Amino acid sequence: MAALYLDRHLCIRKFTPSLTRITNLRDVDLGRPLYHLSVSDAYAGLLDDIQQVARDLQPLEKEILTASGAPYLMRIVPYRTEDNAVDGVLVTFVDISRLKRESTRANQAIQRLQLALEMGRMAWWDWDIASGEVVADSKKATMLGYRVHEFPTNVYKICALIHPDDYDTAMQAMRDHLSGVTSTYEVTYRIRTKDGGYRWYSDRGGIVARDAQGRPLRVAGIVIDVTPQKLLEVGLRHQHDVMLKLLESSALAALLVDAEGRIVYANQRAESVLGADGQQLRSLTFNATDWVIEDMDGHLLPAEQYPFATIMHTMQPFLDRHFLLHLPGGNAVPLVMHGSPTLSVEGRLAGAIFVMEMAKDE
Repeated sequence: MAALYLDRHLCIRKFTPSLTRITNLRDVDLGRPLYHLSVSDAYAGLLDDIQQVARDLQPLEKEILTASGAPYLMRIVPYRTEDNAVDGVLVTFVDISRLKRESTRANQAIQRLQLALEMGRMAWWDWDIASGEVVADSKKATMLGYRVHEFPTNVYKICALIHPDDYDTAMQAMRDHLSGVTSTYEVTYRIRTKDGGYRWYSDRGGIVARDAQGRPLRVAGIVIDVTPQKLLEVGLRHQHDVMLKLLESSALAALLVDAEGRIVYANQRAESVLGADGQQLRSLTFNATDWVIEDMDGHLLPAEQYPFATIMHTMQPFLDRHFLLHLPGGNAVPLVMHGSPTLSVEGRLAGAIFVMEMAKDE
């Protein structure tokens, strides 16, 4: 910190050495009236501010820039003796370059966070447990079609918007977190929009403040509008159910395999063709550890050329591949097989579906 001490006549009484890096003052200026000197090339109003404080006896604080562009916090106060008598003026300069850099970085981080919230259809919230009031990002309301002033701030009124079928689950998730059963609060629920419909919110948070006894005071978190993903999930689930019904009545043998290669479904025709019931098949994988598969000339296929391994490697469907498949009982049957990858809601590989029939003699 740099400091300048002036007497009651605004003559220079003393100053710290570091002041010479900020002003034009030098040791030869000691004892001279300040208004006879050119004090600062960068801040022409310094003398006026000092005279104002000397006249009004009120402290003054400003941020200034030096000639080199460095930011300083300047504070001018009346200089008082031990008897509280005014005996001049004290001017201090504190280098706030680091503080400014940190502030700039913090502002940039806040801007990036806000951009991420907007792009990701997310909103933060902060619940004061004692008052029941929730402070939240405006998007928590606007994503549901409300204006900010229309959306409730009381936690119980907000919870009243949750779909009746999801309400108890959401409340239990919060009770479990507040009581320490779970380390975080995490739940997905439907919440009513202004027009009476519903959107899906994924809500996640945790306790951020406790009292001296360890009781929760505040809980904060973030909500994400996951409606598009949920609608896709419901649509895929519906498609999956329809597909199973079609496969069950199909004259072709069909297997569903998960991403680990485990058989999770086999229709009746598959049980007949593969010589095992559904329970037996679901205890197997569809790879080289549980099946012996040969080409039509009787040559054992390398493990990487097995149907499931091929799907996992290429992520592409295949048609009309001919195999000799050795059944659990030991017999080999010629099969024509078609395979296709299946995807999860997130678009990741979830497994594969295989449809097969007995190969006809050429």
